[in-house]
Amino acid sequence: MDKEKSNVEVRILAGGLSEENYNFEVGNQKFSFDALAFAATEINSVASLFPETKKILGNAFIPI
Repeated sequence: MDKEKSNVEVRILAGGLSEENYNFEVGNQKFSFDALAFAATEINSVASLFPETKKILGNAFIPI
């Protein structure tokens, strides 16, 4: 896609669990998510192509 010739406004929200792990419970169920080793690299690659990208990484990606 040649973004210079496009008339479409591209808006990207890119986020990922890039650090640590995230564990939580809902009722009696426990959930565990591991950090994704290349999440930051991939999201930064997208942002380099589309500078207006809203990036959410690390602790900003998880609700507190």
